[in-house]
Amino acid sequence: MEDVTDVAFRTLIARYGKPDVAFTEFTSADGLVRADEKGRRQLRKKLLYSDIERPIVAQLFSAKPEYMREASKMVAEMGFDGIDINMGCPVNEVVRQQCGAALIQNPALAREVIRAAKEGFYGSPTSPECPVSIKTRLGYNEDTLETWLPELLSENPSAITIHARTRKEMSDVAAHWERVHGRLKFETMCNTRCCTRRLLSAMEMSKISPMQE
Repeated sequence: MEDVTDVAFRTLIARYGKPDVAFTEFTSADGLVRADEKGRRQLRKKLLYSDIERPIVAQLFSAKPEYMREASKMVAEMGFDGIDINMGCPVNEVVRQQCGAALIQNPALAREVIRAAKEGFYGSPTSPECPVSIKTRLGYNEDTLETWLPELLSENPSAITIHARTRKEMSDVAAHWERVHGRLKFETMCNTRCCTRRLLSAMEMSKISPMQE
């Protein structure tokens, strides 16, 4: 979460209530690649982490596959355990750049961005083992999860986090939890390689079994 989950916050949480995985604040891939040295130093502060947080995932956003590829390579070299692509931020400044939730309206580009992140981080745009996950929403102006989710799943992400509201709803209405519990066939995104303890626990509660290879 922007301006909340910085390294100090995450380290404190790791010491007193270790989560299964930690995520950085979301960071502009374009800025990491294009900014001048001063700008890059400022952005890199958002990517500071301590080993106590591991596994630690860098959350990036971009609508430019070439910048996502290069930024993903950077965070891999920095020692991160994975990348989370933000495709859910509803803020106008981000959406105007065709980033965040705007990618819900452009599935083809979203898939290119995912492949670029995999290629930059892992060296392969199609590897099912690459630790690239996605954060998104139910839809843009309306709930389109039935068509949007399969587009993401076709790229074999390691996990998908769904904010159970549309971009239009921002955070102004109650989350539609029924849309992400018991209705969707999440087993299509699960295999024995990528299921974390948290995901396995969630599947157990939801009576969902991971696919066997």
